Amino acid sequence: LPSFTPQGLSTLAWAFAAAGHSSPALLDAVAAAAAARLAEFDPQGLAQLAWSLAKACRPDDALFAALARAAEARIGQFNAQDLVNTAWAYAKLGHPDPDLFRAIARSLAAQRLDGVSAPHIAKTAWAFAKAGGGAHPPL
Repeated sequence: LPSFTPQGLSTLAWAFAAAGHSSPALLDAVAAAAAARLAEFDPQGLAQLAWSLAKACRPDDALFAALARAAEARIGQFNAQDLVNTAWAYAKLGHPDPDLFRAIARSLAAQRLDGVSAPHIAKTAWAFAKAGGGAHPPL
């Protein structure tokens, strides 16, 4: 996996997770390869990686802590879909990160929710309710 681009790593993880094919060894290898290169991921790649690992139930506390810091650093570049998927991933794995959730709430509020679908709003509300930690969704 060292020759994969960040987009290639997140897309590979997404493909397996979306297909419902949890390959623990492969996803752990993707996570390890991604951990060393998170600064190279774009916002969509960060969100896609978090969503994929959560969907496949592959928690990795160290990776998710590093992912949270990388996401926070670029939170203003995330679109609404990336924000929703990131919040969902952290809540799904029971990995609340109050700083990340506050950053997501601020970014969603700044983007306004006009273009966000009802299912995405519901997903966001669920993620914030499950994560707790004092951050509130901008609904």
